[in-house]
Amino acid sequence: MREYKSLAEWLESKGNPKHHIANGENGSKVIVIDELNDSLSPGLTIYSFTDEGHFWMSSGWGIRKEYLPALKGFLNEDNTEKPMPDADEFIQFKVIEWRDDEGDDGEGEYVIDRIYGLTEAHARIILRNGIYSDKYPKGAWLEYTLDGKRICLDLNGRIPA
Repeated sequence: MREYKSLAEWLESKGNPKHHIANGENGSKVIVIDELNDSLSPGLTIYSFTDEGHFWMSSGWGIRKEYLPALKGFLNEDNTEKPMPDADEFIQFKVIEWRDDEGDDGEGEYVIDRIYGLTEAHARIILRNGIYSDKYPKGAWLEYTLDGKRICLDLNGRIPA
């Protein structure tokens, strides 16, 4: 594979197709190229690249042209005001951990946080994300009351109370 010294040289090797360049993250750039000459899947290919003394380009992602109207509509849609569920639809879950303290508090279950979820599955996802980000300890579980019964959940679902 030939190494190109600049974006201009790379574009020239591709026949100077229709393209657009935008700023990416962390000083990189993103280029979208119209792949008209690709008869198998005509569409766009998106590459990220850097051009700081050396030229590096990613492998690229292809998008079929039939997807573009939906993508354009999504990007142009006003997403600032997303409808929020009513407060009555949320369930309050306690995040519980077991502590083996020999100190003043002793061992037992301790409520370390409260979260609000729409469903058990939603609450388990919040718990999982909290565990993966080290907000909650690995052995934490959820607890809530449903029709007067104590319900406990871990990452895999309901557990005996």
